[in-house]
Parts: sequence; structure tokens; C-alpha cells
Amino acid sequence: MSQISWLAKLAAAAPPQVFPLLGRGGREQLQQLRVQQELALTSSPRHAMLLLVVGALAPSQERAALLLHDQLPEPRGVLVWSDHPWTLALFPNAQCVAPAALPLTAAQALQRALLMGEEPSSPARLPGDNPVQWRGVGKHGQGGEGMMGGKPYGRAMAMKRPDLRDGLQLDALRFVLGPFLSYMPPGLELAIELQGDVIQQLRARVSDDAGGPDLPPLFRDAASRPVRVDALERARARHLLGACAELLWLHGLDGWAAQLLQLNARRDHDVAKELWALSGRLRRSSGLQLFTRGVGSLPATLLSGTGPIARAAGLRQDERSRDPAYRGLGFEIVTHACGDAEARFFQRLHEAAQAHELAARAGERVREPGPPLETPRGALQVTRERWSQLLSLLAAGSSWDSFVTTLVSLDLDAALLPSSSNYGDAHTGRAAEAEEHAC
Repeated sequence: MSQISWLAKLAAAAPPQVFPLLGRGGREQLQQLRVQQELALTSSPRHAMLLLVVGALAPSQERAALLLHDQLPEPRGVLVWSDHPWTLALFPNAQCVAPAALPLTAAQALQRALLMGEEPSSPARLPGDNPVQWRGVGKHGQGGEGMMGGKPYGRAMAMKRPDLRDGLQLDALRFVLGPFLSYMPPGLELAIELQGDVIQQLRARVSDDAGGPDLPPLFRDAASRPVRVDALERARARHLLGACAELLWLHGLDGWAAQLLQLNARRDHDVAKELWALSGRLRRSSGLQLFTRGVGSLPATLLSGTGPIARAAGLRQDERSRDPAYRGLGFEIVTHACGDAEARFFQRLHEAAQAHELAARAGERVREPGPPLETPRGALQVTRERWSQLLSLLAAGSSWDSFVTTLVSLDLDAALLPSSSNYGDAHTGRAAEAEEHAC
């Protein structure tokens, strides 16, 4: 068999290796691909052949997006699954897929063309200069003279500080995550200092030009035009179940996540019943309990207006209770008590089941524009300072695995945070205070 024939068979048989670059408004699109599984979504750009750009990018994210593009090994290609003008302009030579379509066929064809040499590899977009100028300089490659760097560039040795838990001297590790890490809100960058697995300091950065709240379009429309209640509730359920699925995917519970989203795609009257039954099975899942129970507990006194997060801590607040469009539909506020990651997961799951029940009873009822409006993340008027306060409470002093679980369980929107804010120092013990509220 010739090399060309072998490559053709390989290209036809292998699922496209794709790294998703997630912009604002693209998470629901990406979840469709995760459920269908025809694409192999990689966790690192270095393991992918195709870059799939989903959603909207901001001009300030240009360098981060191009740096990620250049990390894909050659041959590489780009698919833009968006109609956002700036995103299309950033990748002018990419193949475009309409948001209403699926990129499966385009990805298969592009990977095959790259392997066969029929399509040129996407060229590097940034200069090839060595970003680490001290690399290789000095007897040991440490950046200059002496063990701790120095001339001509210098690379400081990590300095030790006492660990919060047992006083051991541990090196401080500093790194930056985002703005396109799959389990983080699109557009959020976190500059983190760790000692061992404990966060000492955390600084959040959000693009000033990222845009408004990242909500399902129907909820943005509901503020200014009439919308059908059944459509609004199904959009609510899709968002809530998507947030639940993200937490399951984070911890490798892919089968459960796929079941949630497969139910979410249906519109029949049995969906709510099956979601309640699935909730019972998940309650007995030791895997979910292990990662979420007692993690990221938040007191109800700080949560007013934060929707499912507040109700997961027992706060009976929901704008639908005073919305005339919901009168006579049998709406009741669902709550949980513990306020931890597990409670937030089941709060969203139960509200999604309730949303399907409300949609089935709503008929052709129409909701008039304006307040009161309950979005999947709570009331529209919640300030950035409130969300910043919650992140501050949970960041410094938390273990890394608990913080990531908490971050995903909050279903944060980067636009809800100040453009730049610092959450440290861990020695204040603020994270330890939060743990006292665990059930």
C-alpha cells in the first residue's frame, strides 16, 4: 500500500482532532459537539490538528487567540463556527461554518485535506522570537551567573513561605490561566500564586471590550420585547443543564453529562419526569458526592439576587414569583440548604426539571417585556461587586481542586466581574470562613 493510500485511509477513519477556542456565547454550541462525539475534542492545542473558534472574541483577546493558534502543530487548520464580525476578521483564511449548522463535515474534510497535502497548513501568526531570552544562557542554562540567575537576564529562584496548614516551607508557584481554558468562563484570566496546592493570591482580569452579560439570547430579548413563556423556560433549562454538565465533565463523569444534554434536546412532556428520576440516581453517585459535597460553601447572607446560587443556600428569591406571566402555572420556589457545590448542582438540575414542567403548562402564554425578569443566573440588576465579593471569599486559602470545582459550580459570567481585581492574601483566612457554612 502506498503512503498516499495509507494516509487517505487514516484521514477517513480517524475523528478530527479539534481544540475548541471558546468565545462568548459559544458554550451551548460546544456542548452539542460533546454530546455527539464525532469530533475528538482535545484538552491541549498541542494535541490537535484543527482549531475550532466558537462564539465571539473581543479585540483585546487577539494576541491570546493567535498565541493559542500557533501552538497547534503543523499541519494545522482553522474553522470559525461563528458569524461575529471581529472573530471572522481575526482568522481571514479560516473555513467558516454558520452557527445554525454543525462543523462535523467541514472538520472531517479539512483534516483529510491537510493530511493529504491538498490544503496548506495555517501559517504562524505571531513572530517566532524566543519569548524567554535567558533560556540556555549561563553554565546551567539558568539565565546568567550564579545559581539564582543574575547577568545578563536573570531568573529568580522561587522563594519559600510558610504553608498555611502546617507551616512547612514551600516554593511559591505563579502562573496564568485563561482566557480560553475550557472549564473557565470565556474571557476570564486568572493570575495565580500557589504554595503546594493552596492558593495564596489570585488576580482576575477581564477584557473591557468583552460586551454585556453572556446570557441566552431569549433572555436579552425578554427585557425589550414579548416572548413566549414556554420558549423562555426551555431556554432556561438548556442553560441550567449545560452548567450541570460542565461540572460533570470537569470530574470525568462524561456519561452522566451526555444523558443530561440528550434529555435537554427533547421537547416532549416526559423530559421533566426523567430529569427528576436522573436526579435521584445522581444523588446516589459517590463520584459526584466526593468532588462536590462541602466544597465552596457560601452563606445565604451574601447571595441576594444570584439566582440558583442563592436558592442553593436556602434563600427564597425568584423574580418569577412576582412575574404576572407565571400566575396560575403552579410555580413554586425550589431551594436547597447547604450552599455548597453539590447543592448548586442539584438546585440547577431541579430548576431545569421545573422549567420543563412550566413550559408544558404555559401553552401559548406570552410574557410582556421588562422587569421582573429571572435569568438563569439570577436577577439582572446584581452588581459586579457582589460577584467579585463571592470570588474573593472562595479564592485565597482554598486548595486548587476545591477552587476549580467551586468556580465551575458558580456558572460565572466573566462580564459580571470587574475588569481587574485582586483576591489575596491567603493569610487573611477568608476561604476558611466560607467552609464554616458547610452542612
